[in-house]
Amino acid sequence: MSLSELKSENLIDIFIDELWLEKGLSKNTLSAYRHDLSSFSKWYKGKSLLDVERVDLLDYLASRLKDGYSSRSTARSLSSLRAFYSHLTTKHNLEKILPIKSKAQSWDFPFTKNTIRG
Repeated sequence: MSLSELKSENLIDIFIDELWLEKGLSKNTLSAYRHDLSSFSKWYKGKSLLDVERVDLLDYLASRLKDGYSSRSTARSLSSLRAFYSHLTTKHNLEKILPIKSKAQSWDFPFTKNTIRG
């Protein structure tokens, strides 16, 4: 079965299982990854996580800040998303999504598609 045939929850399960096998991460760390990725999947309204574009990730991060999540929590979510997509790119030959670079000062204001394209 190819990745494109899997539901988002299955992609997350595969990622978590492979992280546990390869890196031996703690149960709490794996739980945090799962929570962050599931939250993004829910926000993405059940569409395939394989169809995500860079602007979708940026919109999600902006919505978290707008909804009152802390910069630290949003940065952790970004870290989880980076790890997930990096893993899919490296281990499963997923087409690379443009990297999202964060700077501490950039987390102090929300951004949208218009400000990114501006």
